[in-house]
Amino acid sequence: MKTLPFASLLIAALAATPAFPAYAADISLKNAWMRPARAGSAATAMYVDITTDVPLKLVGGTTSVARSIGIVLVDQNPDGTTTDHPVKEADILPGPATRFAYNGSRIELRDLVEDVYPGGNIPVTLEFVEPKTNARHSIEIGVLVRGVILPPSEAGQKPEDAPK
Repeated sequence: MKTLPFASLLIAALAATPAFPAYAADISLKNAWMRPARAGSAATAMYVDITTDVPLKLVGGTTSVARSIGIVLVDQNPDGTTTDHPVKEADILPGPATRFAYNGSRIELRDLVEDVYPGGNIPVTLEFVEPKTNARHSIEIGVLVRGVILPPSEAGQKPEDAPK
């Protein structure tokens, strides 16, 4: 009887081990929208509902219409006012959706490089990290542009002098 070297036995054992797919986080982005904005604007807000089945951190994103993306968390104060907190990352917990919503926390598209018109569908990729494993996830979504955009003002012209 011929004996197999140890390395051959190890390879055979590994080949016989059933392969299981790596677990992937279930991340859902829904109801994404933003207002129209002009190129050159410092920032415009994007709103979206994020659900996940594992704890995540939203760490940023990219889009072709802005130089960068930021995260702003908003606290409601007892007197009815709000306080903005620009942050580098935001916790996204499993369970009910984490809302980035009008008059609340938001994702900012900063330093717009092109006009964003009503009815448009702007591609935005959001970046997430799983704190436990450091696994990174990139999720792209089309962001619906809703609302009206005002005509650009003429340099030096006062609003009351604008053509009617």
